[in-house]
Amino acid sequence: MNETYTIRAAERMSGLPQQLIRTWERRYGVVRPSRTPTNRRRYTRQDIEKLRLLRAAVAGGHPIGAVCDLDLEALRRLSSELVASEPAVPHGNAEATVELCLAAVRTMDATTLGRMLDASATDLGPARFIAEVAGPFLQRLGEAWRTDGLHPAQEHMATEMVRARLMRLLEANQGDEGAPTAVVATLRGQSHDAGALLAAVMAACAGWTVRYLGASLPAEEIGWAARSTDARAALISIVYPPDDPRVSVELAELRRAVGTGFPILVGGRSAPAYAAAIADNGLMLCNDLHDLRNALDRIRVEPAR
Repeated sequence: MNETYTIRAAERMSGLPQQLIRTWERRYGVVRPSRTPTNRRRYTRQDIEKLRLLRAAVAGGHPIGAVCDLDLEALRRLSSELVASEPAVPHGNAEATVELCLAAVRTMDATTLGRMLDASATDLGPARFIAEVAGPFLQRLGEAWRTDGLHPAQEHMATEMVRARLMRLLEANQGDEGAPTAVVATLRGQSHDAGALLAAVMAACAGWTVRYLGASLPAEEIGWAARSTDARAALISIVYPPDDPRVSVELAELRRAVGTGFPILVGGRSAPAYAAAIADNGLMLCNDLHDLRNALDRIRVEPAR
């Protein structure tokens, strides 16, 4: 009658990643699991049902902050109301989610777009969400804007909605006390920062404490931030354009600002166009978010320089 479950079982039964369960507990108090003498969480069936219903509510477009205080009966009623909602969220299918998000952008359907993004973030967890949904979606948005007649207003609406979710994920997934610090920014003249936010969230998911500095920051300021926070790495995103002569100058200045040997990881759609400057200054080119995650994992186990 008093059967309880581990957090791994709660993950499997509720469909929520363990990291998100912990975050929702800490920030919203959605459930209060008991603890074993060794401080392991134990969840009741009611806890798991509430987590499952909250997952359905968020997938249906309700912000977690708006539903976290509902009791089980209210959540059951809400779940019943959402059963017939359209279009259906393709749980676990990142490619289909990207296509549905693009369709929502073309009709300026912000409600559906937000629901798709929130549901996939809940479904996949933050690391997979940014690698499989948010990143590919932003890339497809840029392509559609340049070649497929997407209106700038449509692109702007969608980008801002993704940015808002990335900022929330960054806040919710910062590394624990004692984690290494990374500073993340775009260089002077680089106004597109969605790629930098993707990198920031990936670093946080990899267990780093992230200091996100924003867009178009002079190299000397990025260097100052790295030194003043005792950072172990700097992450730089270069999205557009692929032929800005200032970028090579800024990369060289950043290397001087942080010193020889300090890890500087450079990525983004236009980063390969600056491969020569990246190599000349002893920086690391990351071709995608998986490359970035692997590089951060290597740096984390190396002695600090």
